[in-house]
Amino acid sequence: MQRYAALNEEEPLLRSDIEVRYVVANPGSYLYLTGNRPFSTDGCDGYDNYKYGMASLPESLSYTGLDRGAIQAQLVSRPLYLLLGVQDNDPNSSNLDHSCKADAQGLDRLQRGSLYFSQVKTFDPDANHTKIEIAGVGHDAEAIFNATDGRRVILHTQVNQPPALFHLSVANGSGGGDYTKGEQISVSTDPAPAGEVFDGWSGDTGYLADPAQATTRLRLSGGMQQIDAEVEMDEMSDPDTTNNSTSVELELPSGADMRVQLKRIYPRNPKVGRMVVYRVRSFNDGPETARGASMTFYLPDDVELVSHSSGCGPTPWPGEVRCDFGDLKKNRRRTRYIRFRPPEPGEMGVSAEVESGLDDPDTDNNQASGSFNVK
Repeated sequence: MQRYAALNEEEPLLRSDIEVRYVVANPGSYLYLTGNRPFSTDGCDGYDNYKYGMASLPESLSYTGLDRGAIQAQLVSRPLYLLLGVQDNDPNSSNLDHSCKADAQGLDRLQRGSLYFSQVKTFDPDANHTKIEIAGVGHDAEAIFNATDGRRVILHTQVNQPPALFHLSVANGSGGGDYTKGEQISVSTDPAPAGEVFDGWSGDTGYLADPAQATTRLRLSGGMQQIDAEVEMDEMSDPDTTNNSTSVELELPSGADMRVQLKRIYPRNPKVGRMVVYRVRSFNDGPETARGASMTFYLPDDVELVSHSSGCGPTPWPGEVRCDFGDLKKNRRRTRYIRFRPPEPGEMGVSAEVESGLDDPDTDNNQASGSFNVK
């Protein structure tokens, strides 16, 4: 799968609404981007030949026009998740590749995966690779994909993304914890008035004897919010009704601060007819989820658009590529890649712009631009 991520040209041909991710789990060896290896290669002829390295690439690639630099750019630009079982560390495993070409990458699968990840990040610190080590799992595909982080990667759910913190104080209680717009939070009173517990602001009640604490949950959106709570008893008298209700006003942050960065990642020296690859990162710095977030990339005049990441596509306007993200949560980002070929020498410029359906508190960081010379 790691080699497929580097070599395939099918991804740009998919529908623009299909987002591709490459999930690699405990392979026995890797395609290295350079000739450097963590262990000695003395006496190991062909250690950098394909499938272990970039030398002697398959003849089947000759018709594609992909050279070494283009393959490197594809691999570091594509979203690759590397799942490693922490217990997959047996150097004597019977089905482990024990050739000198593989041994130059590490002694076992866990070490080989960790060292490969380090090599990629050395080659390109911004490589779109994510390493996830899964405790208690060896060389077991079923176990690694059924682990919590394995399921999150396969199902594309949130992985280790911390929400914002909140603290709420009311007249007779308080609440605290994690808060994101639209998610539930807890507000509690302690002690619960007259031993009662309320399980919803709507007035449904139940009984709580010990401990005498009540908790309920609610959803909050941005802006000014007022919370009112009241408890009452139907079957007994309340000796003190002065503490049966409370009210609080909250000023919660609102809007979505979108931000964009772009960088040319290939090649170092652009030439006429040679593919140029730009990486564009779109951020939502919050405080709310950006609804209908998108990024538009503006190509130089008259260039040939080669391909783009899934979820992107040309607009009716010449030279524009638009990437739609849908809802982009706070503190999340989306990375997209645009590939094109310049037809003539000279200085060329590119730019990118992000926006969403929410108010943006800082529009100065919604645009980014760059330029380069073509020889």
